[in-house]
Amino acid sequence: MNQSQKLSEQAERMQRLTQSLLRRYQMRDRNEISCCGVTVSQCYALDVLGEQGEISMVQLARHLFLDKSTATRTIDPLVKRGLVERRFSEQDRRGILVRLTAEGEKLRQEILSGLRASQEHILAQIPEEKRESVLEGLELLSHAVHEWLATCCAPGKVLIPLNRKTEERKLS
Repeated sequence: MNQSQKLSEQAERMQRLTQSLLRRYQMRDRNEISCCGVTVSQCYALDVLGEQGEISMVQLARHLFLDKSTATRTIDPLVKRGLVERRFSEQDRRGILVRLTAEGEKLRQEILSGLRASQEHILAQIPEEKRESVLEGLELLSHAVHEWLATCCAPGKVLIPLNRKTEERKLS
């Protein structure tokens, strides 16, 4: 088998594996997060705001891979619940800035705690001597996807901070 055929077969296998993994994680996320009264998209927004602090709606939309209008619809219920604050930018009155409230950070930490507990349960299913290899593989995959996104269909529309410490923290 030549390199091209091997790469093609590996790409097909990767497609099946990542699709299956992502579906399962999406189910896990919906189960873990919905009991906290927010959608998965709202949870992702809380997480971005918790990591980034106060940012513009345009930046938030890029972090979430959403249009600004969709990001606004995602944030609106969080503002109504007092989990996120919204204000006009002092530099540009058309710009809107958002940040977590103390209540929003408390909920974010509650959600992260539950997700970490499920991660521990999942990792416990992997033999201890292979866990680090699995995590290193995920880091390599994450970095490769980041690099691909920077050059693919819409590099100007996507804001992806590559922060290995953040990725490592989320994996643990």
